[in-house]
Amino acid sequence: MPWILVKDTEKALGDMAAYRRKCMRSCSNPVVVGITGSSGKTTLKEMCFSIFRQRWPDSDQTAKGRVLKTEGNFNNLIGLPLSLLPVSPKHRGILLEMVMNHPGEIQRLTEIADPDIACILNVHGAHLQGLGTVEGVAVAKGELFRTCRKDTILIVNADDHHVTTLAADCSQRRIVFGIGSGENAELDVYSSEHDLNEPETIHFILHIKQQTAAVRLAVPGSHNISNALAAAAIAHAAGIAITQIADGLAAFKPADSRMQIVEGPAGSRLINDCYNANPESMRAGLATLAGFEGRTRVAVLGDMLELGNEAEKLHKEIGGYAAELGIEFLAILGDYQKQVQAGVQESDGNCTTVRTFADQDSCNDWLQSLVGDGTIQEGSYILIKGSRGMHLENLVKQLRREQA
Repeated sequence: MPWILVKDTEKALGDMAAYRRKCMRSCSNPVVVGITGSSGKTTLKEMCFSIFRQRWPDSDQTAKGRVLKTEGNFNNLIGLPLSLLPVSPKHRGILLEMVMNHPGEIQRLTEIADPDIACILNVHGAHLQGLGTVEGVAVAKGELFRTCRKDTILIVNADDHHVTTLAADCSQRRIVFGIGSGENAELDVYSSEHDLNEPETIHFILHIKQQTAAVRLAVPGSHNISNALAAAAIAHAAGIAITQIADGLAAFKPADSRMQIVEGPAGSRLINDCYNANPESMRAGLATLAGFEGRTRVAVLGDMLELGNEAEKLHKEIGGYAAELGIEFLAILGDYQKQVQAGVQESDGNCTTVRTFADQDSCNDWLQSLVGDGTIQEGSYILIKGSRGMHLENLVKQLRREQA
């Protein structure tokens, strides 16, 4: 077979993708979006995909698949080039996730992707094992803004002070979004009239400059309003009309294992959010569960990985937060279950029942006992969340299999 000898295969792969991107820029010039952040990247990308497909639908045989996006976890130094290499003149929009756990990775990904629109969704305590502190995470995420071209449009989250600080040193044009009042003149994109009373659905009014549109999101959790605003800001930067943005958000469906609500045992509802976890996303998941008031609420929590020296402290804080929210039943799996349990016990809040488990099978047995005695029933909600390495999707499969 023919072969090409290179000094570094990873660099060569990235260089090929960068060359392909350069060719398309001088040819069909698709809109390329680079997205990073500590949590919510995939949800944001999928929201953008839903909106972009409103603008560039699969209208005929020659125009099928006009929006290209990162699939699965193809978002690192190997995955992003593989996501970008298939780009062709038919593509009008390209949505690329960027992840890292060490300094310099986002810079390299940005050099490869050369985005027209760049968004740092948020900065939280994730990947602390490789980056040390939240400030270290911010510096690493900031490589996206710092490496972009002068004519790249930056999407800035006004509700995250780390992101606003990173953008303050950049000269590029900015579109600023946030959950705030129209009295804040700095916000280009914002929301008002939030309504979270309908189960599993969010309603709000979207504001883009002087335009407004009613938005319905078929996903729970107030944090998803911020994700939707970021998607709207990206779409606005890409020249997409507010009506198409609202339609795209309405058509959005959560990706697998990311705040995905499915049928559980005895007519309960499983909140499958087990793809990944860090302290901020764990808080968001618990807050979403707590919002289903008047129903039995069960949280099954696994470890949050890659937190370095802060791991014990952060797991203890999550236990305290779950108790403060009044989650009735808490099941804990993993190496940090003692810390989570200690957080519950030392909190002034209230959890009716807290159990620790050595494995998923014993946890499933306990959940089935709650089904058997009628504690878990129709209308109950069960949150399952932990880092990817905990493989809690297996517990979701067990629960779904037994309810079927």
